[in-house]
Amino acid sequence: MEDVSILHRRGLKALPDLAEQSLVWKTCLRQIAFIAEGEAIPAEEGDEIYSGKEAFAFLLEIICGLQSPIVGETEIFGQFKTFVGTALETQNSLTLQLRGFFQSLIQTAKSLRAEYLVGLGSQGYGSLVRKLSKHDKAVSLLGSGQLVEEILPWLTKEKSLQVVCREPQKARRFVEKYPALKMDSLASAQEVYSCLVVAAPLKDEELLHWLKSYKVQKILDLRGELERPELFKDYQFIGLKDVFKNIEENKKDLSQRVVALKELVQRRAQEYFERTLHRPYGWEDLCI
Repeated sequence: MEDVSILHRRGLKALPDLAEQSLVWKTCLRQIAFIAEGEAIPAEEGDEIYSGKEAFAFLLEIICGLQSPIVGETEIFGQFKTFVGTALETQNSLTLQLRGFFQSLIQTAKSLRAEYLVGLGSQGYGSLVRKLSKHDKAVSLLGSGQLVEEILPWLTKEKSLQVVCREPQKARRFVEKYPALKMDSLASAQEVYSCLVVAAPLKDEELLHWLKSYKVQKILDLRGELERPELFKDYQFIGLKDVFKNIEENKKDLSQRVVALKELVQRRAQEYFERTLHRPYGWEDLCI
């Protein structure tokens, strides 16, 4: 396990060039590069590097939603499983060690979530977006990923909905499930509803430039921290900080549970690390 290392960078700033065989998992809030064995780690100020059990524990906290502003959220786990599934299908150079690492992360996360995080669904992004858009009859969602997929079921019975994204063909699965859903391209949408949910990793300037073509009044921004909040002073802007005020009391109630679960994550990481050090037949005895 010692040679499984990750480079963690918060935000959308591009990671440095990595070896072709290195994998990078990107979310709206962070980027994580799985560094190939023997490769130099080109870290910059503010980056975090983890190896071995520390890498396992750090990733386990993330995919269990313990490092998310909404504790126990399910979206991040779904994103990680999709990332791993794609890597397994497309990366011929994926080592047995990394395959086992991914498999154990997913299995351990499933176990921890089922035992300790059941019942936190009301804190999800879908329920919060529904609450914050309750007076809006129509909502546009910017993005095509799992976050949009998580939000749609909470809104479809009450509102006219539109999904806007760079490549609409990648979001056809939404239309198959919700036939009344309007689908448009980011580059050529003729209209965008006055309430916009931003669930795509656009930079502030890029988003502001795109908004100038439409009559958007309210923005529910799920990207993360704003780089330049002053750019959005002309909109009714609700960012993640504002969203999280709605669940502050719940977070207080959850604090003891989170502390206990983080301690358990460390123990599970130690158990996995020690187990991998004592494989009598090497990595070949791992069932993928």
